Amino acid sequence: MHDYISIRVSEYFLELYGEKVNELNELLETSGVNFSIEPKSNDLYLSIKYDKDKIRNQQTRNAGRRKNYKVNEKGYTYGEVKQLLKEHTAEEVSIMLGMSRRTLYRHLKEYEDPTSYHIDSDKFY
Repeated sequence: MHDYISIRVSEYFLELYGEKVNELNELLETSGVNFSIEPKSNDLYLSIKYDKDKIRNQQTRNAGRRKNYKVNEKGYTYGEVKQLLKEHTAEEVSIMLGMSRRTLYRHLKEYEDPTSYHIDSDKFY
């Protein structure tokens, strides 16, 4: 979906910023934004055309490593993970859950935070 903005500019603007507008257009063209100076009925207009969908897609491109926790597949709850930690070492539990020991402890710390209330039946990540 393309939208546009058209702003009336002067010849002076074209002289001062014409090259900058072209440079900006080259930089942002791949992002779905186009700048151009167009003559319309004896006036000059700076037209900015943009594609909202393309911009949103690039802003939320889901960069970074994907979570690959077996926890989600097996559906362990917070209480079950606490019970596993009583029966096994943290290293064994982290292997069972498919996450590093550091990540396991970080998630446990988040659950034990007094500002966020969790019950034992809450899903553990």
